[in-house]
This record gives sequence, structure tokens and C-alpha cells, in this order.
Amino acid sequence: MFAFVYFSAGFAKLSAGGLEWLNGYTLQTYLLSDALTWDRPLGIWLGQKYILALIFSYVAILFEVTFFLVLIFPRLVWVYIPMGTAFHTGIYLAQAAPFFQYIAIYSVFISWTSIINSFSRCQKFSQNQNKVEILYDGLSPYYIRLMTFFCYFDWLKRLSYSDLEVRWQNLSQTHPHISLEECRREIHALLPNGATRKGLFAVREILWCLPILWPLLLITYLPGASTLVSKIYKFKQRY
Repeated sequence: MFAFVYFSAGFAKLSAGGLEWLNGYTLQTYLLSDALTWDRPLGIWLGQKYILALIFSYVAILFEVTFFLVLIFPRLVWVYIPMGTAFHTGIYLAQAAPFFQYIAIYSVFISWTSIINSFSRCQKFSQNQNKVEILYDGLSPYYIRLMTFFCYFDWLKRLSYSDLEVRWQNLSQTHPHISLEECRREIHALLPNGATRKGLFAVREILWCLPILWPLLLITYLPGASTLVSKIYKFKQRY
């Protein structure tokens, strides 16, 4: 029914106005009329931009007459819902026409069960898998801020955090090759396979566990990245 509402709106525009609805000038007229009536600066600005009005005319019609495709191809929901949200938000800002109930109805088209199941699988996977353990100096404000940063983006719970002040007694027995002074000097990461990474290489392993921060990985592979990290460590030790 909701898809029919959109289709009928698009069909009405074409049947009543014909191809004139797609010439851009028609939308400019509506934009300026509503914007001047309701004092909408965005609508006044858009109403003076012919190319944008022409593009939005086609986009609006295509969106309305093809929205029913989400019923045939459910994955298109992730294309049409953002478009629809932007579409109705733009109409409100430019023409003061509130269609927020349409945005609320979009939730019906989302497969919440699939999302919940996917999230549950991610949670179960993160709980069952071995995590990368980060060793940090709990007396250092720098490291505390850094751990807070990592923890904020650790949405999949792939990291664990160990304060050297608490963990060292046991750690010195299980990992005798690790020096307390080195751990205080630069960050260390213990991998699930038993390997140890420190400094830049530890940062790489940590970033690989945080998909949202993957763009930062490019920096760690640039020439001179290791030198840069060393300078950062020296700087934070001074201040």
C-alpha cells in the first residue's frame, strides 16, 4: 500500500503535467512559491538553480515510480530508505512540507530480525574468539586516553586491555621475553597465536581489529611510519 502511494504520486505528476514536470521549471515554480510563502531560504536558493531543479525533478519521479522495487528486491531497501529520508528532509527544509510519517513508515521495510541475528552472530563470534590483548601503562595519562580511544571504536569486542600494574606479575612468568621497561616505553599487543607485537606493529594489529579505523592503516604502512611513531612515543614521555 505504501509503495502504491509513492507510485500514484509519481504517476499523477506525469499524467497531470506530462513531460513538463521534468523540465525543471515546474519544480522551480513550486520551490519558489512554497519557500516564499513559508520563508524557507533553502527553497529560495534551490529555486534559482535550474540545473539542480532539473536533476531533482528526474530523481523525484524515478524514486516515486520505482519504490515498489523494494518489495521485489528487499536489499534495495538500503538504497531507497536513505534516498527517501534525504528526499523528505529536503522537502521539509525547502518547502516546509512535513512528511516525517513517511520516514517512520520506512522502518516497516527493514528486516529487523536479520539485523538482530547478524548482530547476535557478531557478538557470539567476538565472545568465542581469542582477542588481541593490549598491554598499557595504567599510570600514564597518555595511554589511558589511547585505550579509551580504542575501546570506543571496539564495537566487535575484539580487544582486551591489561594494565601493567595489575597484569605484570603473571605476565612476567608467561612471557619472560617481555621487558617491563619496554612495555612502559611503547605499546605492546599479545596476539591469539602467542606472538608479541610492539610499537608500530602493535598499532597495526590493533587497527586490524577495528574496521571503522581501517583507513588509518594506510598511514602505518607508509615509509617512515615507524620513525614517526617512535618520535610520538618520545614526545609523550616528555609531556
